[in-house]
Amino acid sequence: MRIFRQQQGLTPLAVLTIIALVAFGVLLAFKLIPVYIEYYGVVASVKSFKQDMDLPDKGEPQIRDLLKRRFEVNDVKRVKQDQVKITRAGRATTIAVRYDAKVPLVANVNLLVEFDHKATFP
Repeated sequence: MRIFRQQQGLTPLAVLTIIALVAFGVLLAFKLIPVYIEYYGVVASVKSFKQDMDLPDKGEPQIRDLLKRRFEVNDVKRVKQDQVKITRAGRATTIAVRYDAKVPLVANVNLLVEFDHKATFP
């Protein structure tokens, strides 16, 4: 006597669903990774002021010019000058960068990623 077992495994619809979800995840990764790499460039540019010993003696235009040059080195293109705020409190300097990155996803669907980085240097 032969006993039949039920077949086990995924249906073609389940396989297609899994492939679609993985493809969507890969699409998101390809769209968002460059935006986050650029953000890490912003963070590195701002943090590089930590080694600048004569920062308290520099004026705001000089700091903006240095930051602009460091953005160019780190390939930061989304940050505009009006999105950078430099404030002074005594000898402490605070540099705050707040900007949005709008990334087209598919057709008329966009992703909006908001970044806000702030650093204070004594």
